[in-house]
Amino acid sequence: MLMFKYIEDKEFFLEIYTDLLGKRLINDKSASIDAERNVISKLQQMCGFEYTRKLNSMLTDIQPSQELSSEFRERNSNTDKYLGLDSSRKST
Repeated sequence: MLMFKYIEDKEFFLEIYTDLLGKRLINDKSASIDAERNVISKLQQMCGFEYTRKLNSMLTDIQPSQELSSEFRERNSNTDKYLGLDSSRKST
């Protein structure tokens, strides 16, 4: 966070951070959701709510998404039909 103070183009930083956060969340590569929330909270303190609104919504949306994927895998495993879908596959 100390280095963030000296970044001149904060919008470019946000664009890159948003892209990387999305990839970490989708591929389940994040160390923890709490750590992500902590970083976003610090960014919000420095730049305001509007700056971090999209990041907050990404974290809010990932929980229901994970629950739906889990429920889908459970229901799909209980049927005799194979749908040809793999919701757990990680993209590279």
